[in-house]
Amino acid sequence: MQPRPLPDTNPHRPNGAVLPGPRGLRLLWTMGRLITDPLDPLDRLADIARTYGDVIRFGLGSQELILLNHPDYLKHVLVTHQDQYARTEVLHALHPLLGDGLFTSDPPTWKAQRRLLQPAFHPRHLGLTASVVREEVSALLARWKTPAHPAMPVDIEFEMRALALNVLTRTVFADDVTLDGLRVMDALDTVLAYAAIRRHALRVVWWAIPKPLRPPTPGRRSMDDALRTLDEIVAGVIARCRARRDTASAFMTLLLDAQDAGTISAKQVRDEMMTMLLAGFDTVAQTMTWTWYLLAQHPDQERRLHAELDAVVGEEPLTLETLGALSYGRMVLLEAMRLYPPAWAIYRTCTAPDVIGGYPIPAGSYIMISPYLMHRHPDFWDHENAFVPERFEQDEVSDARAFHYLPFGHGPHTCVGKRMALVECQMILAMIARAFRFTRTTTEPATVVPGIIIRAKDRITMMPEPRLVLDPAQKKEG
Repeated sequence: MQPRPLPDTNPHRPNGAVLPGPRGLRLLWTMGRLITDPLDPLDRLADIARTYGDVIRFGLGSQELILLNHPDYLKHVLVTHQDQYARTEVLHALHPLLGDGLFTSDPPTWKAQRRLLQPAFHPRHLGLTASVVREEVSALLARWKTPAHPAMPVDIEFEMRALALNVLTRTVFADDVTLDGLRVMDALDTVLAYAAIRRHALRVVWWAIPKPLRPPTPGRRSMDDALRTLDEIVAGVIARCRARRDTASAFMTLLLDAQDAGTISAKQVRDEMMTMLLAGFDTVAQTMTWTWYLLAQHPDQERRLHAELDAVVGEEPLTLETLGALSYGRMVLLEAMRLYPPAWAIYRTCTAPDVIGGYPIPAGSYIMISPYLMHRHPDFWDHENAFVPERFEQDEVSDARAFHYLPFGHGPHTCVGKRMALVECQMILAMIARAFRFTRTTTEPATVVPGIIIRAKDRITMMPEPRLVLDPAQKKEG
């Protein structure tokens, strides 16, 4: 089952040139619900999209936020007219953490940074990624299987975050570096909470409020302490990599060589490492968390995944070649990222007046694109809210429909570590699903918290149950 073909006409034709969207008291009421609604705030945002269409204006005073939710419009902003849509100041909330790293830098700087770092994510490094993932997942499975480990539920998000952080540390920093996972995760979460990114769906509207009217935000001291902690951790990694350059990753080698050559500053090394620390492990962790959550609710798809693993892998070691044969496992991951794309929103600022879908887009307006909404758009996906991995059976999404599905973004700013992340997720899924299946400890659906990365509002606790896998000889006898 593939996404529906792009319709010949936009189903939400403009009536005149006025941008649709809530206004006046309706706007204030809508914003209040988005920020304070105890239910899933992204459901509220989807309701708004169904009400107003594929171009929606949220405005306060001279500031405007425009939500775009049509493949043609996404392509217009992210590719064909990308020079007219700059990185937005919405990202400036992360500047204390990321500085001028790849995620937050301005276009001229960004191009140089991308050229510098791209070789670190070349496919030739995927073998190392697979090897590290194999070792780290094996250690996790050994801990779960040991007689000393009680048969009790696990916080699957915490387990996946700790696992992904270990993989990131060894593949992106250095193989002999170990970080204090709890310390890193607590500090990151504190910084993101202060930046008002984690909690609510349309928190971006905060930036549309004139600055003099914004109430003061508490927690500055905690955020400063967390930043000092992260700076201390990163400084320790840099010192370790300088002392033992032979163990440093390709990523760190590129950064340190560029600093030694005077191409980049010490601060730039720090900023790029912070960017990788934020974006390089939690995206993988959340993808895996939501994958286990979905499989636990869909036993038929889980059985098909297990059957593929038993038939293709059995008890043999996983390799990159083996992953290529696990087609259903790949479909499961692609579908999990469709329903829960780690980066749920992309922001830009319109730098010159434009027209999209027949509507005027004022210069200076903020543009919001939501892969979460696009991936669930009923005009382009059948059974848009259902978990149907088979929809990717023939292909992912062809180039002609690339803007229906963009869990890694699109255009020049496509995630630099896309290949590495996919290999990591595929191997984690295959190794853990081969050894365990998970059952949830509650039937309550998880509530999504859309921050810079999608997370569940409450812990997702699961019971890991060992699976009995027949070896090839036993299967033949059976």
